Amino acid sequence: MSGIVRRSQFPGGSFVFKIILIYVDTAGTLVVLRKGEVRCVIAPQRGGKKAVCVEEMKMRYRVGVSLAVAATISASASAAIIQVGEFTGDYQETMETQTPFQFLPSYDVFDDQGVVEVYGGGQGLHVTTSWGYYYTIYPHGGSYFMGGASATAQWVFDTPALKFGGFFGTNYSTADFTAYLFDEEGELLAELGGAAPLGDWKWNGWETDGAGIKTVRIVGAHSSGGFVMMDDMQYTPIPAPAALSLLALALIGRRRR
Repeated sequence: MSGIVRRSQFPGGSFVFKIILIYVDTAGTLVVLRKGEVRCVIAPQRGGKKAVCVEEMKMRYRVGVSLAVAATISASASAAIIQVGEFTGDYQETMETQTPFQFLPSYDVFDDQGVVEVYGGGQGLHVTTSWGYYYTIYPHGGSYFMGGASATAQWVFDTPALKFGGFFGTNYSTADFTAYLFDEEGELLAELGGAAPLGDWKWNGWETDGAGIKTVRIVGAHSSGGFVMMDDMQYTPIPAPAALSLLALALIGRRRR
């Protein structure tokens, strides 16, 4: 890790640098490593007076915080979740290669980059070619789609999502659903209404501008949270930082006479 120190010129006196060392963690979050102040004295030098405090800063805040120490630091990152229109993700899940006509607790999805699973019990997740209840629904694309039979479905990503979306519908008597989006720590990022038409399909998509989306829980109007159908799902993981490294050394100088 390294940083840059600004040399500022003043007629005389002293001032203080406020120092903040931060790095980017694996979720792309800015984590504050250390805060402090370094006093700088205006020293006479050839050609005038200059602020000289570089060596003092290096001694008091020697850069090189170990990853072990950095890993112990927790930080809460604010994130806004926005609803987005149709997009093609880095990974697609069309249900065409999944085992059909069974009621299962989970499926591996997005080329084994995540899982869709039952949350809170129920009959299971069901991949099928058509499904009748109050309404009958057919695939949005291809030959298969998936829904929860008296079961809430949740999507969990190996790498938190930057964007996630797909087509939703229902065969229940009441349309629509609620989406609960969580980060890696299990903290709720957003609770948003979603469209699931009666016997038909509607796109719903979400994107984060901060902490990655680790889990998306889809809760339908049925008392079990189930009977929300899903097809042609899209997923783009959040970009990984190039390394756990110092992003910036922010310096704010406050002059003291």
